[in-house]
Order: sequence, then structure tokens, then C-alpha cells
Amino acid sequence: MKRIIPTVFALLSLAAPIALAGSVGSVHFEIASPAGEFDDNVENIGLGVNVDYVYDGGGLFALGVGGDLIIYGHETTTLSLPLVEDFEYITDNNIASMFLIARLRGGNGRVVPYLEGRFGGSYIWTETKLGDEDWWDDATIARETNFDDFALIWGGGGGLQIMLSKADPRDAESRDVMLDMKVLYRHGAKATYLTEGAITVEDDGRVRIKASESETDLVQFMLGVAIGF
Repeated sequence: MKRIIPTVFALLSLAAPIALAGSVGSVHFEIASPAGEFDDNVENIGLGVNVDYVYDGGGLFALGVGGDLIIYGHETTTLSLPLVEDFEYITDNNIASMFLIARLRGGNGRVVPYLEGRFGGSYIWTETKLGDEDWWDDATIARETNFDDFALIWGGGGGLQIMLSKADPRDAESRDVMLDMKVLYRHGAKATYLTEGAITVEDDGRVRIKASESETDLVQFMLGVAIGF
């Protein structure tokens, strides 16, 4: 996550000069709560980052694209190996998604509610890496994707944008800056995935993987900043 967030802001900065007039780009931090069958198998809350871009041409209806990355499980185990110092065995459960967006705004004031729908696909995978325990070098010795699957996603919800800074018409470089918050219900099609504790190492050294299968619904709570172009 610490490498992804700076990358997101860098991409938004690069995209700003070529953004179309009448468009809005935004970045959000999100909390993703498993729902339905997914909630039966996943006990913890996911954390992630969401980026989207929509074009409305100055009207109330907008179309766009977006993507997000959610980490819904994280485990760290310290291993002691013969003749070497301790290592960390780190496993992350992840969901990366890309989607189309349809958005309908409820006006053009300083506080604007809106409805939003999404349709796309998600890639669900579990990755394990073996790293040096020393905090100062964070070296990765080996990395392995243990399990992955794909699923369609669709859903929607509502949000609220609050103007923080209005663009100055005399300054071509100034932009509308808005606080953007939203709640979405995302239905995910059935997929096979791993959860925290699904990978175990027996005393004889054998690795056992217990996969789960269900629909992959999420309730997403997002808070971020939107910039108008």
C-alpha cells in the first residue's frame, strides 16, 4: 500500500494537463466490508485505495472509468531457518478491480449529492513473500502467487461532494477541489479465493491450502478528494 498511494497521486498529476473540460478526477481511501456469503468466510475489514475519472461535459450526467485495490487479509509469521537469521513469511489477500462508471449529480451547488453505478471485473489473488526481518532494508527474497481467480462486479450507491476551493475564472490553472465521500454496495460474482489462515505449514513441512468459494460482495465506504477540470 505504501508504494501504491504515491503512484496514484503521480498518475493524477500527469493526467491533469490532458483532462477534458467538464471532467472530474478523484482519489479515495476506502474501507471495504465483506457482505453476504463473502462475509461468512472473511472475518476482517479490507483497506484500499480507489481512483476514478468521469466526464460530464458540464451536464448532470457523467460517464467514466475507475479502478481500486483492496487488501482484505494480511498475515506475518517469523521463520527461523538453519544457519541464517530469522525471516518474515508475509501473506496478503488482495482484490484489484477495473470498472465503468455512470453518475448522476443532483445539482451544481457547493454541496452536491449524486448517484453512481458501476460495472466491471475484479482479480482476486493471494501472494506470499519471504522477506528479511530487518526493518531498515525491507528486502524481498522470494515472492509467490498462491491462488487467484476473476469475477464480474456490479453495483452502486450514493455520494456527496462538498466544495473546498472554487476555481478562479481569471486563473486558467485553478481547479475546483471537493471533498468527496460515498457508500457503494458492490456485488461480486462467485469466485474461489483464500482468507487469513487458509495457508498452513504442518510439522512435516507440508503446506496445506484451504480455499473458499462464494460470491464476493462488498460494502465500500470511501473518503477522498475530487478535482474538477
